[in-house]
Amino acid sequence: MKRLAIPLTWILLLPFMLLALTNASQDTDADFGRLHSFKKSGFDAPSVYNFSVPPIYSTKCNFDDDTCGWNQLHNVDYSDWERLNSSVTFLGPLQGHVLKNKTDSYMYLKGFFKRYGEYADMISPPLLSPAAGTTIQVSFYYCAYKRDVEEMSVYVIYPRYEIAKYLITTIPITSEKVWILESVTFIPKYTAYQILIRGLITKSFSGEIAFDDISITPIETSCYTGNGEMYRGGVSVSASGSSCINWQSTNYSNEVAPQSQAFCRNPNGTRDKPWCITSLTSYQWESCNVPKCVRPTITNANYPLGRPIPIVFAPHSPLNYDYGRVAIYHNGQWGSICTLGFSRPLGGYMCKSFGFSKFLSWDPMGGHDPVWIEALNIKCNSSATSLNDCSISKWGSSCASHHALGIICQSPIEASKSHYQLELNWGRNTTSGAINVTTSINGSRNGIVCSSSWNLNTADVVCRQMGYLNAYSAQAFFETSTTSTKVPLIQHINCTGYETSIDQCQLTVSSPTSSSGLVCPTSQMASVSCNPGSSHYTDQNKPSNCKFQNGLCDWKTNGTLSWIWYAGDHHYHFPQLPKHSSYLQLVRPQGWTKPITTILTSPAFQFTKSSCYVLCQYYSTSSIFNKMDMHYKYSDSNVDHSIYTYKISLMTANTWHSVTSESFTPSSSEKTFHIIITLQSSYTGPSISDSAIAINQLIVNGADKKTDPLSTGAIVAIVAACGVIILASVYVCRQRQLRARRLRSSSGNQNSSGNRQLPNDSNTNNDRMNFSSSKPPPSYPSVTANTQQKTGTISANGNEKNITSGQLTNKNTGNTKLDS
Repeated sequence: MKRLAIPLTWILLLPFMLLALTNASQDTDADFGRLHSFKKSGFDAPSVYNFSVPPIYSTKCNFDDDTCGWNQLHNVDYSDWERLNSSVTFLGPLQGHVLKNKTDSYMYLKGFFKRYGEYADMISPPLLSPAAGTTIQVSFYYCAYKRDVEEMSVYVIYPRYEIAKYLITTIPITSEKVWILESVTFIPKYTAYQILIRGLITKSFSGEIAFDDISITPIETSCYTGNGEMYRGGVSVSASGSSCINWQSTNYSNEVAPQSQAFCRNPNGTRDKPWCITSLTSYQWESCNVPKCVRPTITNANYPLGRPIPIVFAPHSPLNYDYGRVAIYHNGQWGSICTLGFSRPLGGYMCKSFGFSKFLSWDPMGGHDPVWIEALNIKCNSSATSLNDCSISKWGSSCASHHALGIICQSPIEASKSHYQLELNWGRNTTSGAINVTTSINGSRNGIVCSSSWNLNTADVVCRQMGYLNAYSAQAFFETSTTSTKVPLIQHINCTGYETSIDQCQLTVSSPTSSSGLVCPTSQMASVSCNPGSSHYTDQNKPSNCKFQNGLCDWKTNGTLSWIWYAGDHHYHFPQLPKHSSYLQLVRPQGWTKPITTILTSPAFQFTKSSCYVLCQYYSTSSIFNKMDMHYKYSDSNVDHSIYTYKISLMTANTWHSVTSESFTPSSSEKTFHIIITLQSSYTGPSISDSAIAINQLIVNGADKKTDPLSTGAIVAIVAACGVIILASVYVCRQRQLRARRLRSSSGNQNSSGNRQLPNDSNTNNDRMNFSSSKPPPSYPSVTANTQQKTGTISANGNEKNITSGQLTNKNTGNTKLDS
């Protein structure tokens, strides 16, 4: 029996050991690309996004009783909204919007004792659009304690499908302690959506914002939801067929918008469906035959937020968008990562996954519970390039929330390389011709661009990608015989004109198999004439005082997106920017989801004064472009010297605004230097529409472009050219002297008619004054000739002339003379 005890113990323990090994193996394999604890993190589990709550068509909340299903988003923001009333406010609104007493509550964000630049996010309950394409209206009142130090933004999010935020509008704060109505409309991308309200304290520790009485409702045109209060369709007869009377003729004129005219409505939602008044005599009303909307079917992505394990970078503030907290979504909540075991390689994978160029540093920063994982439990294989190549070996942490991981990344400043190399061939010069394209996609291939939609906007992008300023024309001469054997590589291309390269345009590229045998009609072969730019400067258009009248004044642009020169000719003009001036414009396309860093670099300057400053005049359509940095560096150094950092406020939107830097004094007035202006955008979510910023003047006061000294080779070339000119002049003078001598020696030889007899020179082939030419030398005196030779006719300047060898007869005057 004793001999069986040990084997029996092992046999009893074996299932538990196998179970432990299995669990360990499963934990190791759970990576960011796979779902972990799906049942806990799925759509049926409790979540800050309320996935288990059926979406509603509309919501209205005055916050007097509760928050009506609005939730805070912790760990992806840096402050919190609070539900307050006027009895407990410190510096902010003194009364609520509606009741204006101590029981009237509102949502409130206090900046006092907070670090400015921090923001708070709050999301609505789940909402549902009645049908695809329905317009949604968001309305609320807001109030601020100070102007110019607060901002509010409205986003739409789709947490059932993706993680991105879509900006609807950013609100300029233009009043103090006054409730202002804000109303904005948009069309959701998906029928299931939520609204996110963000409050931001931008410049002061004592800023405050409040919002109240928010409503989110669909504008219904083909059907109605609920009781039809938001129906705005065009039905103007009752269910019985009676015509509706114009609302402005009734007692409801103040409750129904004038544009509603005689259409069916339900003012204030007093009845159960849209209706109208059909008789003013008896004030009879009838319901209208408007169909009720059919509730759309809600489908979900495979995972909440569209990812097995969502992980995001939350920028600390618009001024520090490359520094922020790393947050991870698990069990229905956003949590943080503990710094324990963090390594620089892991930071590199994180920064690259979040769209930055490289990892710089890390720092623990505060946050809310929970702390979901410790950095040491994120395992990355040896060939990892991003977080997609890493796995989570264990969930849970004993770290306190103040150990939440924050990282500092470096923004990409170089534009991503195009997949297509372009060159102009078969044209009359180097700046025009047909476009030849080379790509390494699906193997190394080249061919031409063949597109029926070829236009000047697309030609501009092509020219800019090749280093030119823009396009003169979308058509240019080229030798068709040399292109007859070229295969169409790009079969369709369409650009808006704002793109940095054709990679950002709509492209149809032929596959290696389908391109065989394709022939492009000559009429569809893309050609272009590019503008190389002008180096002609004036006092008002030069590098140190550039108004961009003839281009970039030798300033260079690079970055994630490019500055585009607008010549004031309305060509590829961004609709929200001014038309009648020339400037640089930078457009953030709709759907762009990366941080933006764009750089303008001056040519080499020399100091002309003891101190300098930079003036820039800009025009912005939104607050997406939020930070402008000015610095300089010497030509022989890579060290940057800061000049000025400017926060672009929405208060300056839609008007030209000047920024003047602080003065800076060079450490060495003998060295040349470059001014570098960096424009940044921290927003990483796609916006509803394009945004743009323009610069129409750059002044560098106290400096001017360095004049390059002549090189030794240039000096030698100039001296040699002068010598050639002197020798040529001596030779010409000598020849004139010889001609004069010959004329004097033959002055006595004249015939009886009085004509001068030309000397008989038997060696005319060796004499440079060859009188057998049809046109004598310019210095030869005008004399009449009596020679008989063959004649011909030419037309010069509209006058017909008979030409003989040695004479011209001008028919206008009748005189025959040698052409002098």
